[in-house]
Amino acid sequence: MNNTIQNKKTLDEMIAHIAEENNLRQFLSRHEIAEVSEISNIEHYERGKDRKGIIVDVKEDNGLEKTKILIDLRLGQPSIYQVYDALYDVGKDCDIKIIVHTNGYNDFDEDIPVADEYAVLSLIAQLQDDNVAVVLFEMDNTSMRMEYVNSYQNWYQVNRLKKCKIPSREQFMAQTFWAVYFDSFNKGFYEPWETYRGGFGDINVWGAKIYTDRNMYGEITVFWDQEGVRYEIKQCNDSDEYLKKVLNIDMLSIKEHYGEDSVKFENVVGRLPRLYIHHRTVLGAI
Repeated sequence: MNNTIQNKKTLDEMIAHIAEENNLRQFLSRHEIAEVSEISNIEHYERGKDRKGIIVDVKEDNGLEKTKILIDLRLGQPSIYQVYDALYDVGKDCDIKIIVHTNGYNDFDEDIPVADEYAVLSLIAQLQDDNVAVVLFEMDNTSMRMEYVNSYQNWYQVNRLKKCKIPSREQFMAQTFWAVYFDSFNKGFYEPWETYRGGFGDINVWGAKIYTDRNMYGEITVFWDQEGVRYEIKQCNDSDEYLKKVLNIDMLSIKEHYGEDSVKFENVVGRLPRLYIHHRTVLGAI
């Protein structure tokens, strides 16, 4: 048997190694995260079969009040969801948020744009610029040693004694939808290391236009704001009533999906046909 494969550690073994008191103290000290005088509590949590984490309550040597530290470990590439949970969910009350991924490959990462080290580094680098105490590490899944990921991020510029600027949950979701999910479809021009650089915009300004091709030339404009997701589908070729023909077949299922009051078809003389869909989503889960 290949020794590398034989010596790979399980997720449970790796999280137990991190949570061991001496290992935890050495790791936090070596990377200038915290000098710990006392560990008072360690709480474990789980996020699916490829992610586990701990929340540690510590007393620091510098006399600061109790510090809560989150360490979230994922098999394979790091995920935007790890950072999301650290900011708004399980780690929302934590003072320091440590995102960790392994050097091994996760089969579930293929074609998932949010599971990408470059996109996560872009996000974390922007949060660090805004003085948010979040940092990325990679863990070797045989030696179980964790190392700081040098590219893009600058953990050592974060000053926990100063205020930080955390984006709203809605801003985070909108940036992730447009800059990661949406832009990643254009693989030739997509640059994941730039996805969050420049900050988080006003949620009311997000929008994009998609053009359909071939004979059914049209436009689909997508908006995302506080009211939810809105679509405006416009026929741009007046040689055929193709939008009306499509809707004669699909309108019932569209209304069932989005709700009777959320769908409106406009077909008036002198104007090209348009379909409006207002999908009233709850902006609170990603």
